[in-house]
Amino acid sequence: MFHLEINADVSLDLLTEAHTEALFSLIERNRDRLRVWLPWVDGTRTLEDCRRFIRFGLRQHARHSGMNAGVWLKGRMIGVISYNYIDHGKQQTEIGYWLGGAYEGRGIMTAACRAMTTYAFCKLVLQRVEIRCMVTNAKSRAIPERLGFKLEGIAPQLDWTSDHYVETVVYGMSAADWQEG
Repeated sequence: MFHLEINADVSLDLLTEAHTEALFSLIERNRDRLRVWLPWVDGTRTLEDCRRFIRFGLRQHARHSGMNAGVWLKGRMIGVISYNYIDHGKQQTEIGYWLGGAYEGRGIMTAACRAMTTYAFCKLVLQRVEIRCMVTNAKSRAIPERLGFKLEGIAPQLDWTSDHYVETVVYGMSAADWQEG
């Protein structure tokens, strides 16, 4: 089972089916703001949709090919962070994340991304971590920038939101360049 302590109040835990209702409730409270940035929001309308997402992440985790973790603050789920995929042949992964709006601006997701990047390099022995964000999502872009990821390019029409293609900025970090601090 995956568990990372970020600090006394924040932890990351592998999402399991027991978290279905908490995840669905968090999505519902943040649906309008999340759908602007994330393509899956409109397709996640029921508890069963959340359960399928969690099961997919558990299968990925079992195969060591990805993972979805809840971000927990004092025992309450406030977001999700993922290894969207893990490619052991290329020794790389992509981190994805989102946070409930009430918890933004506290450094929680930056700390979670730092922990996941360190875990990818030190525990999974990967050589590259990538973070992709919509070009216009300044809050999301600030996280890899704060952590020293290199902006590697902007790809037009790389990702789809609820109703249109968007420009995506790609950030990368190598194991050799990573500073945990």
